[in-house]
Amino acid sequence: PRPLTEEIIGVTVINYFASWCAPCRAEIPSLLQLRADGVRVIGVAVRDEPAATQAFLDETGDPFFRVMRDADGAGMLSVGLGPDVPQTLVVARDGEVLLRHSGPLVGTDGEAALEEIRDLAGPR
Repeated sequence: PRPLTEEIIGVTVINYFASWCAPCRAEIPSLLQLRADGVRVIGVAVRDEPAATQAFLDETGDPFFRVMRDADGAGMLSVGLGPDVPQTLVVARDGEVLLRHSGPLVGTDGEAALEEIRDLAGPR
């Protein structure tokens, strides 16, 4: 995959997900709402086959500006995340991680993270 820095302009949200992940499926409506609100989210499909990823997004709706692939999960580990999905980062233009959220963007914790994401990465 191409380096994320080629795609990052300003603050970017990066969501690590997989088609086989039930919590990832549960957070898709929240991610679709972020997209509708003008927040640009890059999706990273982790330990997933491209055909399965595409079928998942065709079924649930595709909230992502771009989808990249982390075939073995090494990319997640290289940015200091654990192996579990979903996880979401908000990254500043200079690469500083402004927010790290582990787990789906649903429920009390997820709703709080969504508010922070909107504050940090929403349209200006």
